[in-house]
Amino acid sequence: MPSNENRLNLPLTFEKSTLNDQLDYKAEKWLAVGLIAFVSSFIWSPSRDGLEVVYILFFLFPLGYLFFKRKAYKTINIDLNLVLIFIFCVYATITALWNTPKDIFFLLLQLFLISTWITGAFWLVRENKINLLKLFSILIFIGSIASVITIIEFYGIRSQSFNERLTCWCSAKNSNLIGGVYGILALMSYAFLITEVKLINKLKYFIFFILLVMPLAFSQSRATLLAFLVSIIGALLIIRPKIWIVIFQLFLAILMALVSTILLSPTKLLESRLMSGGERDLIWSEIYNQLFERFFFGIGLSKDTKTIIPGVDVFNHTHNSWLDTFYRTGFIGFLLISLITFTIVKKSLSLKSIEGKILFLWILFGVITLTFDHRILFWQIDTKWFFYWIPAPLIIGLYKNHSLLEKTNVKLK
Repeated sequence: MPSNENRLNLPLTFEKSTLNDQLDYKAEKWLAVGLIAFVSSFIWSPSRDGLEVVYILFFLFPLGYLFFKRKAYKTINIDLNLVLIFIFCVYATITALWNTPKDIFFLLLQLFLISTWITGAFWLVRENKINLLKLFSILIFIGSIASVITIIEFYGIRSQSFNERLTCWCSAKNSNLIGGVYGILALMSYAFLITEVKLINKLKYFIFFILLVMPLAFSQSRATLLAFLVSIIGALLIIRPKIWIVIFQLFLAILMALVSTILLSPTKLLESRLMSGGERDLIWSEIYNQLFERFFFGIGLSKDTKTIIPGVDVFNHTHNSWLDTFYRTGFIGFLLISLITFTIVKKSLSLKSIEGKILFLWILFGVITLTFDHRILFWQIDTKWFFYWIPAPLIIGLYKNHSLLEKTNVKLK
């Protein structure tokens, strides 16, 4: 028979275990809600600083508790993509050593933020602790509300002409970023629209789709419109809806084009957006000529990513993430990010679930958009994360989750 001392300790041990389990459960829920809050903040956060605050409070804190207090890192099944991403980020940080000024501490912070996000998001999806369909539905709903507010604020309160490119009060302030964010959300709603069976649900996602595609159209962003068109074709190829649905949608697309023609001045639009190549060709030509000066290692990264073209202008970046990566981190950095991107896209394409198909459309849209805009991907938390670093760990985690389920089912048979 146990002693009195042992008997007193048994309930305490049990209570301690229960308390730890409760704390773990709450931390996991906090982390899952934090992921939703962080990803959705790319729609509603008023600034880049707001994105960082949401990330630290709602995602990084519970992740730190689970990984260091409860040692959740022991359950991570390492994927090659995670290793490649970490190698790329470490190498990109090291390149600061051969640039001036040497902003090594700034880049170390970005290394920490990207690494923790990739690891935490991967773990949540890999362990099946977050419902991705619910995440997509929440993003669609919040995006639809934000779309109405943005359009009313810009064209109503500010009394701007419909020919003016839409800008926003949120962190996605310029037209290209607005087109990118709402293009991805519109793709999500489109995927739900062509896969839903119930008519009421189809109607709901059709309304969401219209609301979300409007900011994309009003942004007049050529890169995101191209990415959207290619991704829509991709959606039809991988989801394969019934032919009558495609015909009906084609009719609606023509109708929307006619309405847009009435609202906008087509002549002015053609002159300002479609007939004008902008200055990207000058930037790309100048950067391409400089690639061979430091071909393998690049010029190195720094906090200042401005591109100076003598006699032309000073630009914030090269307007091509892949070219910018080659320019700053050399062939080695470009090879790493190319390999990472190829394997992520390949994995997303192999996913058969609706979540996987939406993630494929997300990363496809992002890759195309990044080809015509933005700087190197290894950078601060900002709206450009939404095009690449946000979907990347979700794809890797879902692929790993599906692979382990298939192996388990094979063993059970």
